[in-house]
Amino acid sequence: MTPFLAGQPRPWKIALSSHLDRSLADPVLAALRRPGDVAVGDNQPYDLDPEVDYSIPFHALRRGLPHIQVEFRQDEITQTTTQRHWALGFARAVM
Repeated sequence: MTPFLAGQPRPWKIALSSHLDRSLADPVLAALRRPGDVAVGDNQPYDLDPEVDYSIPFHALRRGLPHIQVEFRQDEITQTTTQRHWALGFARAVM
């Protein structure tokens, strides 16, 4: 996601979107928020809408698979060091 929308800063550094099944979203959100220093969006700035989205509805929802959609703020992943930071942090959150 972009760091700004319509001139307003977005507070989230990472955002997860889910639909009705929260079995994956809730524990991953909790793990990402655990350090306490990261603003994590929960269906913000985007929600997962099966009427509009394609990948999750097609590949997961119709098959009954647990799912989340993940977005990193673009300015958070411009450097190798921050890419590594987010990769490791996200990996810990989903394990």
